[in-house]
Amino acid sequence: MIRYIHLNPIKAGIVDNITDYEWSSFREYKENNQKITNIDFMLNALSKNRKAATKNFLEFHQKIDNEEFVPTYGKKKSEEQIRREIIHYLEGKDPNYIATLDRATRNEILIGLKNKGLSIRQIERATGISRGVIQKC
Repeated sequence: MIRYIHLNPIKAGIVDNITDYEWSSFREYKENNQKITNIDFMLNALSKNRKAATKNFLEFHQKIDNEEFVPTYGKKKSEEQIRREIIHYLEGKDPNYIATLDRATRNEILIGLKNKGLSIRQIERATGISRGVIQKC
């Protein structure tokens, strides 16, 4: 998403070079100079070594393609996408597995799924657990 945002001015024909767009946070990342943007989160995700993280960040932005970033908010995910996401979260177990767990473990998983951005209704449909139970977590 961050590359998509940073490359938008180039794709829109506003500038030819990403560093020429004055309203972009790209220069803060490139210069490792945090003025307005919290660059730590993104760079730390790339590497714990700041120099390596900055290098990876810059290399990542060199690729200009026709990718399109489409955010998937909870309501726009298909039932199958939600199901796969829960299976991944459960390390390969079926979403119905959650209902067989003891209350504390079940609630911990349900909280985790909500924290991942799944809505109560999405969790309910995928797991068969009632909305009331999910809401209480």
